Amino acid sequence: MALLTKQVGIFEDIKTLCTNYKKDSITRKNVEYLEKRLKNLEELWGVFEKQHKILVETTEHKNIGYFNNDVYTKTKTMYESTKRHILDLMASQNKQPKQDLNFDLSGLIDEETEDGVKKLITQQERNFKALTKAMSKINIDFITENWEFEEHLATLKAKWQSIDKIHWELDDELKGSSLNEDYNEKYETIEQKYDSLKRDLNSKIWSKIHLQKSTPKIEIPEFTGKYVHWITFKDIFLETIHNNPSIPKAQKMQHLKTKLKGEAERLVQHLSISADNYDSCWEILSHRYDNRRLQFTSFMSTMQHLPTIQQPNANNLKRMHDVITECLNGLGNMGVEVSSWGPMIVYMMSQKLDPTTLNEYTKETQNNRELPDLDEFLKFLELSFLAHETAKSCLKDSGENKTPHRPMTKSWNHNYKFKSNFKKPEEQTKVGHSKIFHASFGKCPLCNNDHVLMQCDKFINMDILQRNKTVAKLKLCKNCLYSHGNNNCNSKKTCRECNSKHHTLLHTKPSDSEPTAERRDDSTNSRPSTSTQPASHHVKTEYTEILLTTVLVKVKSADGTYVTLRGLLDQGSQINLITENAAQLLRLPRKKLDAAVTGIGSTITDVEMQSKKPPAKKARDGADRMTSGNPPPTRRTLDSDTDIEFKF
Repeated sequence: MALLTKQVGIFEDIKTLCTNYKKDSITRKNVEYLEKRLKNLEELWGVFEKQHKILVETTEHKNIGYFNNDVYTKTKTMYESTKRHILDLMASQNKQPKQDLNFDLSGLIDEETEDGVKKLITQQERNFKALTKAMSKINIDFITENWEFEEHLATLKAKWQSIDKIHWELDDELKGSSLNEDYNEKYETIEQKYDSLKRDLNSKIWSKIHLQKSTPKIEIPEFTGKYVHWITFKDIFLETIHNNPSIPKAQKMQHLKTKLKGEAERLVQHLSISADNYDSCWEILSHRYDNRRLQFTSFMSTMQHLPTIQQPNANNLKRMHDVITECLNGLGNMGVEVSSWGPMIVYMMSQKLDPTTLNEYTKETQNNRELPDLDEFLKFLELSFLAHETAKSCLKDSGENKTPHRPMTKSWNHNYKFKSNFKKPEEQTKVGHSKIFHASFGKCPLCNNDHVLMQCDKFINMDILQRNKTVAKLKLCKNCLYSHGNNNCNSKKTCRECNSKHHTLLHTKPSDSEPTAERRDDSTNSRPSTSTQPASHHVKTEYTEILLTTVLVKVKSADGTYVTLRGLLDQGSQINLITENAAQLLRLPRKKLDAAVTGIGSTITDVEMQSKKPPAKKARDGADRMTSGNPPPTRRTLDSDTDIEFKF
């Protein structure tokens, strides 16, 4: 414990030395100063490294903060950065030419020199010394900010104006004198040095301005608090915002807080946007997420929890390929030696392949008696998902090239689209057989493209209720999906699910079916002949709306943000249900589930997916996260076994 205390003291000394070195101005950093700082830094680092080796050998339990926070690596980085800067500055100063020219003008004054000339020469000598001193303080290689270049340039120009003014007065006084040649030689020498330094300063200023204008805009990704994304976010933010001297700290704070979401946003939400809070905000984030152990764990967990492929397709294989590549590259960037992990990674990932794909990989392995090769496995995954994408594209192209079937005879059951000449709906219901129709071969009545309604993507993508509404709105036959007026439907085909007289695309489950649906499908050219018949039509409402108790609930998503959903309350339910759309909004992890939910009247609803989320503490503005099945989004009756169903 005593050794650890000493190590903390040495760490603080190194940190203080490096911090003070950065704060000191460039004018103080002469050769003597740099040599002294370098010597102290080397001595402190030698003691720190020696004590670190002893700690590693003698400490049995390495779950203390010194090892968890990787203090040694961070201190070494700080030491190497400061040492490199000191050595570069010393090398730059050694390269600078020494002042071997003498700008002393006292030798130009003798007893015969007039008093006015003596005064001008003495004043010019002071100006030469002031300019020389100002130029000696400028080290272009170690100036980083644009305002420093501009300040040095303004100082040189001001001092040169004083020299230039007196020069022309002396030139008139010394014209024809033997002293004029000596004076002009010294004047031209210092003028050359001034012009050279001014040219270098202007070059640096304009190069920085050009760089700022020509640099493309880089979009900084949002950071939600995931350790695997911290390294990418930190590197981009450091290069674009944090290390940019032209951006004030208040703007840096604004940029930083706008890019934080979820857990990371809540971590620093107590800090307001101001220049004083920026350093504290960045320090809090770095301390929390700059954790190498948790970053390593996150990368390994991502690979380990990759779901097993049940059905081989391009998306599943591509995802496995990308996850392996991303995680191994991330571990390599952390300094982890992953070059020898190939056989272990291949074994672990190959167990997640479906039997068909695993069998193909085993057959294509070049040498089954050697250890598996990671590059070979990744190449196999790449070729596999490319093959699936190519096959899918070919099937899609072949489907698009098919032309719709053109009937040979104009029968009412063929691919016709009929349009009524009557514009008013009330006129159509008076006399059914008085309608006039025009046939248009192969035209979809919904999107007006060259296909029949049952091949329309827009129609197929609707849910069952929307399809029924669309058919009723277009006044089409529910059995053949064509309009044949008031004539009977001649189609002999029935629903593949229940063998009733309606199209399979309009089939509803037993819990959602209307008791009079079949009778309405079989009805033929019926006219309202009695007073009770209109009442019967009025009772046969196709869509019954029931007023149920709902509530707006704020639900915590996987990334920590809250999403407002509408919950349907049922006090007698036994399970919680959530729609597929809501599960995607919350980004909940899901898995395939083949189950059925029995409700009122023994009606059965299939459940396709299951979402799992650990229970969370209730909050005033939140809700419990739940384990729930995801039923199809089209539900019209409330099952007795449901608790909360989110609808939009």
